[in-house]
Amino acid sequence: MKTIALLLAGSSLVMSTSVLAQSTAEQSTAVPTTAVPASDEQSSDIIVTAQRRAERVQDVPIAVAIVSGDQLERQQVSQLSELSRSTASLQINASGGGPGGSSAFIRGIGTAALSRSAESAVGVVVDGVVQGNTNISNLFDISRVEVLRGPQGTLFGQSVSAGVINISTNAPDPRRVSGNFSAQLAGDGFAGSEFGRQVLRGTVNVPVSETSAVRASVYGSRINGITQNTFTGKADELTELGWRARYRGEFDRLTVNIIGDYNYSKGTDGQFFELTNVSGPESALLQNVCGITAKPGNLEHCGSGRDYQLKRVWGVSGQLDYDFGGVTLTSITSRRFQNLYATTDIDRLPRPPATLNVQSGIATDYSQFTQEVRLATSGSGPLQLTLGGFYLNANTFLNSGPQQGGSTFLDFIPGGLVVGVEELARNKTENLSGFGEARYKAGPLTVFAGGRLTHANLSLDGTRRNVLPAPTPLLTANLKYTDDDFSWRAGAQLEPVRNIMVYGTASRGYKNAQLATITVVNDVPVLGTLVRPEKPMAYELGLKTSLFNGRLAVNVDGFYQKVRDFQAQTAYRDPVTQVISPQPINIDRLITKGIEGDIFGRIGRNFTINGSAIYNVAKYPTGFLALDGTSLTGQQIAYAPRFSATLSGEYSRQLSGDLNGFVSLDGQYRSRTRLTNERLDETLTTDRSHVIVGGRIGVRVEDKWSLNAYVSNIGGARIASSIAGLAAQPGTAYAFATAYSPQSVRQVGLQASLDF
Repeated sequence: MKTIALLLAGSSLVMSTSVLAQSTAEQSTAVPTTAVPASDEQSSDIIVTAQRRAERVQDVPIAVAIVSGDQLERQQVSQLSELSRSTASLQINASGGGPGGSSAFIRGIGTAALSRSAESAVGVVVDGVVQGNTNISNLFDISRVEVLRGPQGTLFGQSVSAGVINISTNAPDPRRVSGNFSAQLAGDGFAGSEFGRQVLRGTVNVPVSETSAVRASVYGSRINGITQNTFTGKADELTELGWRARYRGEFDRLTVNIIGDYNYSKGTDGQFFELTNVSGPESALLQNVCGITAKPGNLEHCGSGRDYQLKRVWGVSGQLDYDFGGVTLTSITSRRFQNLYATTDIDRLPRPPATLNVQSGIATDYSQFTQEVRLATSGSGPLQLTLGGFYLNANTFLNSGPQQGGSTFLDFIPGGLVVGVEELARNKTENLSGFGEARYKAGPLTVFAGGRLTHANLSLDGTRRNVLPAPTPLLTANLKYTDDDFSWRAGAQLEPVRNIMVYGTASRGYKNAQLATITVVNDVPVLGTLVRPEKPMAYELGLKTSLFNGRLAVNVDGFYQKVRDFQAQTAYRDPVTQVISPQPINIDRLITKGIEGDIFGRIGRNFTINGSAIYNVAKYPTGFLALDGTSLTGQQIAYAPRFSATLSGEYSRQLSGDLNGFVSLDGQYRSRTRLTNERLDETLTTDRSHVIVGGRIGVRVEDKWSLNAYVSNIGGARIASSIAGLAAQPGTAYAFATAYSPQSVRQVGLQASLDF
């Protein structure tokens, strides 16, 4: 396997530690930097790379939502977890508890497993580089975001059974020195703002030669005051820093892109999750000692233990594109890393007289190497081909237990007792795949078909033992799994008249298996668990059209998707520590079906709009049981609202000379949404339907600088992003904790930017 990988990498040895920028046809003069063009430029001319080549978005037979860099700024979207505000079909568990911290769901399909080695069903690709479990968290210096819905494994590779978030950053420009600076400032209590948020970004672009340039971007942000610890009197705080440097050069037939990035975040005093239900002695303690009532919307806790999170993500990548004349060879090489350390006072209560105090501690190191080689025709003939190979090697090392701050104090035992479980696990994933797609155009009709053959090797080596109060025998797990799979996509598109395209596709996706580490169920050790690969079969019919001479795009599609061996999660309570441990499982069959639509572009010369909506029926199959043993048959699945919609628009008008005024509004609706497999009281395990509204008003001068005042979530709706059962006393109901992201509280602030 390693020999094959080296052969794949051979065409890019000169930069084996680097990779990618944008698509084969990405050129600063050809690819617009915003999804809503300025002036009279047509929306139908927006260029996307949804099929790994540059194409007009209205020519792509895929349901794809476009979010421009301008819209991200307009909606104060600066984190990946906030993208659900911009496109209705995408929901993201903002607590960051899932794979790589992404936990994205498209059309209700995603990965809710807390296993750090589990792969997300929604892939994240940045400038062509597969992020795996090293997802970026901050969005800065972004050209556009494409949200591709449905299985995309034919061309995008690694475990993308639900869809892809395809992110393109702004490319270096060799024409001139340029840059920009922006600041977003909101203070806790300022003009009704319910928390503080300060974001600074800067970018500089420097030509190196007539055909090459370097672009460097930095950001820093601070969020505080969303939750409050009444025991210490401190509010939560999250600090983030990062940079990206990108070089792009064109040398005759060769284009070179090299990118390096680094992201750092540190969170203290609780990260956005609080108790919303507690029973027994803990309830009295929370109310009488801490002055807190556990209920939905609660933003206070009373923990005496440490709350600390540290995360670092970095990588280097490089892309070579060589034009042979009608055929382009692309080689993409990437090396990425992530370190995560977290210790959390899970029960959110002070130490004795609490009857149970649980502290979690975990450290994770993740690294991956990817290599892609791709040949694509680039002519204008009727037949277009893409052929390639992809290799991934990923390693995850997990260390949890008392040495990381994880322990449980059992006060109901005379004299009290501290217990702890030490767990070590090393997961390795090695994937090799070959892929190809052919497209043939005959007049108004285009037919296409493609496939990917994947060979996967997974292994797990793990140990587990009780180290406090007395060591227990060491449990070990050594699991291996090998799988071969063929996924495919086929379809056709027809353009009966100008500005109208209809398409139909059938696609069979694939998501890697999981090897879960050791757990204990009813005092019986389970030495590792195989969670079978997830294999969706999806059908889609769509229509794409444009209005107002092509300035406004309107797209509608219907979908039906049946997922075999859907990867979900259950939980078990440890008999000694009473800590609830997540355990991934397979659901034999899951079906989602619905209709969705997108509208984006310009109405007239002054009004831009971007909206989306989805109606999605996604139910648990017959016989599926909740974590508490009750049936969820026919209930809407977790993280899949039945209806969701987003709308964002901006009106601008010349005031005088070079001075322009603008006002924008945005809104999001999400129907009642289940956020866990636990049933119990529906008011505790689901998030009620809600509408959130925001906007801004400001001025621009010569398109060089702007100043505006903004508000988001003006009504202060408490929008839960995830719900989890926590430790509880033997024989009592779960305690429930709910995560609330920065989107869950009102923000009022000022925003300024300067371009030079």
